[in-house]
This record gives sequence, C-alpha cells and structure tokens, in this order.
Amino acid sequence: MGHPRSSERGGGSVNPENGNASPHKKDTAFLVSAVSFPSSYDWQRDSLFGAVDCTLLLFRDGKQVAEYPAGPSARISPSPDRHHIIGGALFTEYSDSRGTTVKMNGRELCSWDEPELLHGLLYKAGTLHTVGIDRSGGGISYRRNGAVVMKVDGGNLMGGFSCDGYGPGGALYEDAGHICFAYRSALEGKQSVYMVTDGKARLLMSAPDVSILDAKMLDGTETILYNQSHVTMISYGGDRRSISQGGGVYWERGSLVMYDGHPSVIGSYRIGDDAGEAVGWERVCVPLEEAADYIYCDGTSCMGLSQPPEDYPDCYFFHRNCACQLGNTLALVLTPRDTGKSPYFIYGYRTDKFNIYGYLSGVAAVISE
Repeated sequence: MGHPRSSERGGGSVNPENGNASPHKKDTAFLVSAVSFPSSYDWQRDSLFGAVDCTLLLFRDGKQVAEYPAGPSARISPSPDRHHIIGGALFTEYSDSRGTTVKMNGRELCSWDEPELLHGLLYKAGTLHTVGIDRSGGGISYRRNGAVVMKVDGGNLMGGFSCDGYGPGGALYEDAGHICFAYRSALEGKQSVYMVTDGKARLLMSAPDVSILDAKMLDGTETILYNQSHVTMISYGGDRRSISQGGGVYWERGSLVMYDGHPSVIGSYRIGDDAGEAVGWERVCVPLEEAADYIYCDGTSCMGLSQPPEDYPDCYFFHRNCACQLGNTLALVLTPRDTGKSPYFIYGYRTDKFNIYGYLSGVAAVISE
C-alpha cells in the first residue's frame, strides 16, 4: 500500500530525531464523522441539493458513539466542509436565509439572523468564537456567542478551514492565550494587513506593490509572508528576511508555520521552469516528493497529499480535514465512489470499515495523557 509522501532534508526524514518511529507514546484515539442517508436516496446525485433528512454520526476508534438528526429540519448540514472535529467535540454550522446556526455535539450553541459562511471557529471556556463572511454583503464578522464584536467591510480573511498551515479551527487560533486572526485589504493602490487579537485590530503592514500571502502570530511574534519585486519575504517581529535564496525561488502561494524552529512557509514555489510544493525558510527550500493539493505540517514533519490521494483515485476525499497528521503519518477517511463498498479509515497498516450508506466527512486524533 502506498503512503502520502513527506518532504526530505539531506536525504533523510523531516523528523530526523525520530526517524520513522512514531513520536506519540500516549494513547491515541481517532474520531470520525459520517453522514448516513436513507437507502432509497442517491446521495451522489443529491437531487434535493442537501435538503434531505439524514443522520450525522460520530465514531471513536471505529465504534459509533453518537448520532444526531441532520438536514434542514435539524439545521445540521450534510455538507462535509460544515463539520469540524475540534478538541474532541463535533461542531456543525448551518446557514440559509433564516440565518446561521452553530451546534456542538448536536446541541445548539448559538444562532444569529445573518447568513454567514464561517472561516474560523474556536470554543473556549464556554464561549464560542467565530469569524465568517456575510453571504449577502461580503463583510467579515468576528463574533462571541453570536454577538458581533467587530465587523470589517471589504477585507479578505487570512486562512480558513481548507488552508494549509491552519488547524481544524480554521482562520481562528489561539496564540499565547490570545484568540487571533488576520485579514488584508486593498485601498488606493496599497495592500494592508491587520492582526486581530482578542477582538482588537492593529495594522501590521501597508505598502504599494506588495502581495500579502499570509499573516499570523507565531509563538507570540507578529509574522507576515509577502511578495515584493519578485522576491518573497518573511517579516518576523519586524525583522525582514528574503526566502527567495538570491532571487531563485519565488513562492506563488504559501502559509506561515514554525518548522524546525524557523518561521517558515509551506506552499507552492517556482524556480525558473520548475515548480512544486515545499517547505522553506531563509536560504532553505525543501521540496515535497510529489505534487500536493494539501500540505500538513506539525513543526517537525511536513507531508503532502493530492486530491484525491493518488493511491485512492476511486474514492471521495472531500476536504483537508478528511486527513489528520500524527508525526510523519497521515490518517485518512475515504469513501468509495462505488456505493456498494464501505467507507473506511486508514492509518498505517490499520483499516476500519464503516457499515453505512453515505460518506465519511472528517477525522481527528485525540491524544490522552
């Protein structure tokens, strides 16, 4: 069986201290979300465009532990990208003309009148934090328990649920105890980027002739990734460094991560006529072995995955959270296009099959002490 490829440095693993051994010695359980449909409904054609009553399921190590009514009447979307397994809980989002509803483990946490497409979600100390885009006006709204804390018209969020370098919470994340996200805007020929910390925005950069790729707090330090004059730069706490290695490497798409102790980029690069995906920092570019639609990075290992995974071309792999990373191995949930075959979870040499008529929508690892 083939496995997703990891990047290499100096001919070795990107996790040189551990080699191919698992770095996790704690007990690990895998949570898998799934959607089950009535056997009479052709969910692949989806002639009702998601407006069908179905069931959202949650499994722990292959055993069902919960089920929740789903569909319009339950205000739980069957869409896989509206399911988020975060911190051992299953969050769902639903949005239509009546507004937006967020539930945790089938129970409504909050709702509001405006229809929103969420790009980030974080639940802390009984408070739900969300950041999303208004479906009608396009503005950014950051909310606590559904109440607007700040609203930005005309901005573009950095990060999201489908973005490399961001966790299952999407554009919202916690850094040094603070809840953070970033956005950029363009006005009068200048591109500006703002960091929002606990609901307060501050300007990080504003300049003409720049293309801002990402901005993030990395271990308490403001970090910006941008292109200027065909050179890719990282600003780390105000210290600006070229990561183009003398102008030879140009990053066309990228997200910020801490990798091997360096503020780094994961994304798509180009060197002349050569292009691919890689992890890179000052004077270093480490290509992934094969083309990747998603890049997973935990700070010491970096792995790429195509969509669908190259070893499973006959399966649905709906979005990046249908995989999760543990060291230098990815766990995957896959749904065969042939509905006569069972969806399954795969991690190394372990395979769990699910006896459902429907699909698997996400996976996450829960590591206990």
